[in-house]
Amino acid sequence: MRSGTNPLDIAEVAKKAGWTVQPLKKGSKKDLTYSEGRGLSMNPPAGSGESLYIQYHPGCGHHGEYKVSSPKNGTLRIDLNGKVLK
Repeated sequence: MRSGTNPLDIAEVAKKAGWTVQPLKKGSKKDLTYSEGRGLSMNPPAGSGESLYIQYHPGCGHHGEYKVSSPKNGTLRIDLNGKVLK
């Protein structure tokens, strides 16, 4: 991920690749859109066999962070500058 990448740019790349992009499904930001200052949930195409899951959470860390989850690699949190968080 490039430093300073806008979450909507990531979502657009995911959509073009056939991923489903929608508001977060759980928590206090559930069902609120990105344009309302909320997060994003990105899932690979159904039937693709891909188990990667990406979320963008605004306000976590300093300005926001991505959470990338997969059974193989577990969960990584990445800030908007591309730094992997602990």
